Amino acid sequence: MKKFLVYSAVWLFLVLVSLEISLRVFGLAAQTIPTRNVDNNYVLEPGKSGFWLRGGLKEINSYYVINKQGFNSTVDFTDLDNENLNIALIGDSYIEGLHTSANYSIGRQLEDLLGPNVVVHEFGRSGANIVDYGLVYKEYIKYKKYDFIFMLATDKDLVSEKASFMGKGNRVPEKDLTRKIYDNVYLLRYLNINHGLGVHLNKLINNGPESIDRIYNNNLSNDIITRESYLNSVNEVALKLLPEDVIFLYEEGRLDDVFIENFDFKFKKVIHSKTPKDHGLDAHWNINGRYNCAKSMAEYIQSQ
Repeated sequence: MKKFLVYSAVWLFLVLVSLEISLRVFGLAAQTIPTRNVDNNYVLEPGKSGFWLRGGLKEINSYYVINKQGFNSTVDFTDLDNENLNIALIGDSYIEGLHTSANYSIGRQLEDLLGPNVVVHEFGRSGANIVDYGLVYKEYIKYKKYDFIFMLATDKDLVSEKASFMGKGNRVPEKDLTRKIYDNVYLLRYLNINHGLGVHLNKLINNGPESIDRIYNNNLSNDIITRESYLNSVNEVALKLLPEDVIFLYEEGRLDDVFIENFDFKFKKVIHSKTPKDHGLDAHWNINGRYNCAKSMAEYIQSQ
């Protein structure tokens, strides 16, 4: 028995070493983009660039570049030229756009569609919600002359009560020993980032054995809960930080008609004319999906 355990341990060690070497040679392991506390906001580290990977064989392999303000964009959000058509775009990971190379972001495609003298600033951050959106507007947009302000929103965003990154500069992780080990062991990063091992484990632990019953009960009462409490759940305090002329972008089925009918904002549905719109292994938009969003925005602007 002892020999068998030693034999198994040696083989396991050799397998792990072989995997580590293979991941390094073929560059398959994704890396965490460094973050920084910029003006007390938890943003990506300015000046960084590289390739953002997802999938077992890096099926998603996109180039990112972080501007001075800490957002994924080839454009710096500095002073605006009033001679241009200036557009602000606010949102979460769909606007952050790490799933597609920065040169083909929604903003760059919108600029191409509308022609010269158009500038688009994309204020996108993974995990952002309506509280972040209101604070982004207040800090970065309110006192500048933007001709159009678009915001991509979902029902989930609207009911959030706490910001995810605005005013959360203290969330930047410290470079302790554990973090250094994680950053330098490709196999750990590959399992956690490429395959989402940490996310799956969290769901398993948080849901527990009652998860199936809970999901079943939620499905039974979903329509009743939505109709009776939806408006009460919307974070109106955060919404009041936004101007009335902001244009809400939304996809079919992701923003309830109750919100559209009861709030005096402007709305524009994103029509996905080009398909496939996402990566398949990941629901985030690919180049086509980002073009569809840019096209929908261009149609709105041209109609004004």
